[in-house]
Amino acid sequence: MRLLLKILYVSFPRYLKRYGVANAALYATYRLANSAIILLIFKVMTLEPGDLDWSLIAGQDERWKFLGPDELGRFSEQDLSLELDPSFLSAAFARGDLCYGFVENGILGSYTWYATGPTPLSKHLTAYFRHDYIYMYKSFTALAFRGRHLCGIGVSRAFHSLTREGIHKRLVSYVEVHNQPSLKALRRAGFKSVGKAVVLGGKSPRLSCTSPGSPVVFRIKNRSRMARD
Repeated sequence: MRLLLKILYVSFPRYLKRYGVANAALYATYRLANSAIILLIFKVMTLEPGDLDWSLIAGQDERWKFLGPDELGRFSEQDLSLELDPSFLSAAFARGDLCYGFVENGILGSYTWYATGPTPLSKHLTAYFRHDYIYMYKSFTALAFRGRHLCGIGVSRAFHSLTREGIHKRLVSYVEVHNQPSLKALRRAGFKSVGKAVVLGGKSPRLSCTSPGSPVVFRIKNRSRMARD
């Protein structure tokens, strides 16, 4: 009941004002459905070199950089809302993942993670993607830094740095279909939708599938099913 009231009286009006009736209805329906079962619908998004908004990376800016485990650990201790707990940091760096972030006046304002190998989405799900792609995930902007388009700028700068050597040529990511702020940020950076991925289950995911075209680039697999197989 509390979730229903929050959706109807807080989230729905906000979405209605900013994104229109259709997107507000999608948001409310999606959130309510997930209160009963697991129903995740993702848009699979890719960024090609020719679609990058080069104006977002004009000039040098020392506030943007790749961040190491010690530095991120200190930021996390200072601000728990950054969602960078020690177990996550340890696992991410052990896989070889990289974090590119924006630091201003000693404060971590925004960050995004990048991976080149299979990456856990949750306790039950793992993301797989084509070898010449880099998977972009866990993008975060602190409340005080929102409204400055830091997500799009950071993604563009990271893309430029990560693809210089030519081994990886593109980025791939996913966004839940109701998440209009994230979809808007990725489109601003030049991302385009190439398909959808769906995850369905009760208390835990039982089924995952992708639309035609998406499996070539990006797949989500149920880890418990893989273990049984």
